[in-house]
Amino acid sequence: MKKIIILGLIVLLLTACTGKQQGSDNKSPSEGGGIFSRIFGGGNSAVSKIEDFRRGYDGITFKFLENAPPKERFENEFFSIMVELQNRGAYDVQNGIMEIRDYKQTYTTLGDSNRQEFSLEGRNALAPEGALDRITISAQNTGIPKQSQGYTETFTAMVCYPYKTILVADICLASSPDLKSASPDACNPTYQLTFSGQGAPVAVNGLQYDVLALDKDNAELRFKFQLQNKGKGLIIDPATTECDKTMPVSLTSIYFLNYSLGNEKDPITCSPENKKLNVTAEPAEMICSMKIPRTLAKTPFVTPLRMTFEYGYRESRSTAMKIKKRQ
Repeated sequence: MKKIIILGLIVLLLTACTGKQQGSDNKSPSEGGGIFSRIFGGGNSAVSKIEDFRRGYDGITFKFLENAPPKERFENEFFSIMVELQNRGAYDVQNGIMEIRDYKQTYTTLGDSNRQEFSLEGRNALAPEGALDRITISAQNTGIPKQSQGYTETFTAMVCYPYKTILVADICLASSPDLKSASPDACNPTYQLTFSGQGAPVAVNGLQYDVLALDKDNAELRFKFQLQNKGKGLIIDPATTECDKTMPVSLTSIYFLNYSLGNEKDPITCSPENKKLNVTAEPAEMICSMKIPRTLAKTPFVTPLRMTFEYGYRESRSTAMKIKKRQ
């Protein structure tokens, strides 16, 4: 089983506000929770201030440029390898790695290192398509196999980079299971949201939440997150400095770095308890819960939910070049 490591962060800011759910396929809830605003302090929705770049499932996209390497070359000739990279996701990349691999070192030498680092900004208001860079590596063929008329050389560009996924969505929350929307201005809890990506290859597909009564004073707020690798690559350990297809990959470890519930901080528990989650092409689920007072608000209220996951990602592309014997 392939394994991965993801660092995760969840921030739950309860504030009386409205706004668009970033990356969501659902309509925004209505405004509500006046008493909540007086207790915890009101404010504008963090969700509504976020540009709509956090959609889709792209991260770093890349390709070999035309004729670099060329389709054909005679033996002992020089040529160039050029790879164009673009950050089509919503998050900046620092210290990404591009390596040229799989070529026959007996017959091909690279003038520069086969490993190059890159940094690219993600999509934003100034660069709505994402930053772009081109890496050029000089190369030379040094011969062909004996008694042959030539051979086909293969070049694989393998790209590894640290990335993140951030979900921000307004949810309508009732602090008690039997709390109803008595005011026409109060929101109506839907308890289920779906999303169309967050501008990253690892996506939160859906969120289910519920409030369960524990006793007359306390309730349990429970979240079920569905995560999936929607990209064309593999998730890898974000701490690694290698870009190696033979590198071992292990089960995802998700860590909640911090969170807040209004101005309060309460214990949060998650299942699986070891916080390891297998995130592949198939959806994986994680359930987290926390206690909240049933007297938190007299009516349902809107609160922005923020989740951040950090991970490494690896993807590769290959191209071929024919080396011919010089007559």
